[in-house]
This record gives sequence, structure tokens and C-alpha cells, in this order.
Amino acid sequence: MQPDRAELRADRHRSGNRPATLSNSGRSSARTLGCGPGAAEPVEQTSRHLEADRTPESAARGSWGVAFGSCAALAFAFLPVLADLARHLSGTPWARYALLFPLLFAACALREPRQPARRDAPLWIVAGLLILLLGHFMGAVRWGRVGAALAAIGLCRRYGWGSWRSQLLLLLAVPLPAAALRIAEPLSGQIRALADLAVGWLGIDVARVAIGRPGSGLPLVPLLVGLGWYAAQRSALPLRAALTRALGAGLLAFPIQLLALMLAALAAPLIGADAARAGLIHGPWLLIAGLGVIVAERTAARPAQP
Repeated sequence: MQPDRAELRADRHRSGNRPATLSNSGRSSARTLGCGPGAAEPVEQTSRHLEADRTPESAARGSWGVAFGSCAALAFAFLPVLADLARHLSGTPWARYALLFPLLFAACALREPRQPARRDAPLWIVAGLLILLLGHFMGAVRWGRVGAALAAIGLCRRYGWGSWRSQLLLLLAVPLPAAALRIAEPLSGQIRALADLAVGWLGIDVARVAIGRPGSGLPLVPLLVGLGWYAAQRSALPLRAALTRALGAGLLAFPIQLLALMLAALAAPLIGADAARAGLIHGPWLLIAGLGVIVAERTAARPAQP
């Protein structure tokens, strides 16, 4: 007896749906076991969660930790140099202008965006360490000051602290060597002679307040050059204009020293020679540093002229 056509169609329809049912159940089982196409979704979600755990804050904390360790290691290597520098600054007032330039560099670096790491950073650090070793073997500890400045620049270039123009301020954190003052000693005599010519007719003895070699005005040159460079950096001047401003500011050191000597000589009869000499030692670089920073900030805050 022939089967009904409707029953055959129904059987064929049921047998055709069975593989689909099995495949659906197979896919759900594979997804549950983690071996099917849908298993990529939980894996991707897990990787996204792991990447979310690596936040910029945690990466920054790791970077700052490595940077702190590098700074501590170099500070330990240059510890004799830094101790000698501290003794020198405590006993030599005219050299204390060098303390200003790390602060000026920090002020520039904090305002600038984080720079990419430079490939030449290790070269700066190695050069600083070689100068340190050379000074140690030559018995010239103060040579290591230049090495410390170069190593500090290398660290800044490694971790992207400040641009190269602001990093140059760290070189001015090295005080002038005593040999430079010995070479400029005749200049101090010339300035004293000019001051005596200017106020000597009043019966004032300029020699009473003279301070010797630092009276040449040479210690004010790096201070004024650095302040001019900082002002140009704050005003975002082009390189040629920045060099012109820095060198022009440095040339003002000798007239300023002459004026300071004349004022100290005029004030000596009123406040005493010792007080006038102390003012001549501390006053010029402190006033120049304060006024220079104020002028630089006001110039940078001034809107550009159309």
C-alpha cells in the first residue's frame, strides 16, 4: 500500500530539520566549552578587561618609579661632586646664582608637553660619567660638575622632561670656575678705577667696598645670559632672536657691576663699609634674579601685538 504523499512530505520535513537542530545544539555546546566560533567573544572580553587594567595612571606610576630610581642612582654616583658643590655654594656667595637655573628649568618643563624619549640620551649620561671618572683620576672633583649637568640632561632627554632649549638651562647651574675669575681679575681693577673716577671727587674711597675678583662682573654674565634665554623661552622666540636676547643681556653685566660698586661706595658713609660690601656681594645677583624672572613672566603674559 502506497504511503500518503502528505506523510512523506512531513517525514522529509522532519528529517531536514534534525541536522539544523543538532548543529544549533552543537554550537551552543561548543560555545559553552570554549572551542567554537563564539568562544572568541569571552576571550576578547577578557583581553579588553586586562587592557583596561593597564590604565595610563598605572603606566605613569611605573614610568615615574623607573625615573626616580635612575635619578637616585645618578645622584649616588655624583654624590662627592654634589657635596663639594654644596660646600662651595655655602662659602662663596657670588656662586649662588647657579641655584636659580634648576628652578627655571623646572618652570619651563612643567609648562611644556611631555617630549618623546630621545635616542641620544644614553650618550649624554655616559659622557657625564666619563667626565666624572676623568676628574676623579685627575684629582679635580669640580670637573664632575659639568658631568653632573650632562647626566641630568641625559635623564631629561630619556624621560621627555622639557625641550632641548629648556634643558640648556641646566648647563648654567654649574658655577663659573675660579680660574675664570683669576683671568678676569684685571677687569675688576678697571671697574674699580671707573667707579673711583665717577664718585671719587666726592671724597669717597671706592677701595673700602671693593670685593676683589668677583667685582669684575663676570659672575653676573651667566646669570644674565640664562635669564635672557629663559625670557626668550617663555616668549617662544625663534632661535636667532633668543640668542640675541641672551647674549645682549649678558653684556649688561659689566655696567651693572659698575653701578652697584658706585652705589655701595656712596652708601658706605651712611651704613658702614662692611654693610655696603655685603650689599655689593649679595645685592646684584639677588636683584637681577628677582627682576629678571618678573620681567620674563610679564613679557610672556603680554599678548602679541598685531
